[in-house]
Amino acid sequence: MVSTALAALLSTAVIDRDRRLSTRLVDLGGDQPAILGVGTPPHGITNWMIDAAGRRLADLTTPVTDQLAIVPFGSGSLPPTESTTWSVFASALQHDTGTHHTVVDAGLVTLPDSLYEHCDLHIMIVQPCYLALRRAVVDPRIKLVDGLVVVRPPHRVLNDRDVENVLGVSVLASVPIDHDVARRVDSGLLHSRLPDVLRLGLEPLVVGPRHPSP
Repeated sequence: MVSTALAALLSTAVIDRDRRLSTRLVDLGGDQPAILGVGTPPHGITNWMIDAAGRRLADLTTPVTDQLAIVPFGSGSLPPTESTTWSVFASALQHDTGTHHTVVDAGLVTLPDSLYEHCDLHIMIVQPCYLALRRAVVDPRIKLVDGLVVVRPPHRVLNDRDVENVLGVSVLASVPIDHDVARRVDSGLLHSRLPDVLRLGLEPLVVGPRHPSP
């Protein structure tokens, strides 16, 4: 759930940074509608992958706000990583990037190389905890990431440099675990304005000049 919440928060941070473009949140984990307070659509990515002919991903989107929409998971299962459907999916995601920022919530899904190749930034979310780092260091995906986001509970001894030394990957952002965020997750309100502590923590991930509302 930590990675799911962070993907939703990052989508909100991107909108806050650049209000000229909308943001679509691609939900490969299946939990985004619940934490953003919208209904769970019966059809989504998994259904589209079964029969993508003549259908656009844009037709699947579920609006959350005027500038944020979810591309929902759907009612089926994701294909194996070797399926050619992933290449079709990656091309469809890239088709209209001129009008959207795109955030992909991969959760614990292992994605094929064809999808990673279309990502401008691929991040892994970790906690500064011995057991979490022990799992991450043997995760094959660690070799593919551009950087880390550290989600920091209170009273942890390990700092960002410790995390970098263990995993051999740079920490791009460090975000404190915040009680306000937990309340928003429980209330389905993660799409509302970010608290300053989270906005500042996520700011290094939001690329480009700031374009606030006029």
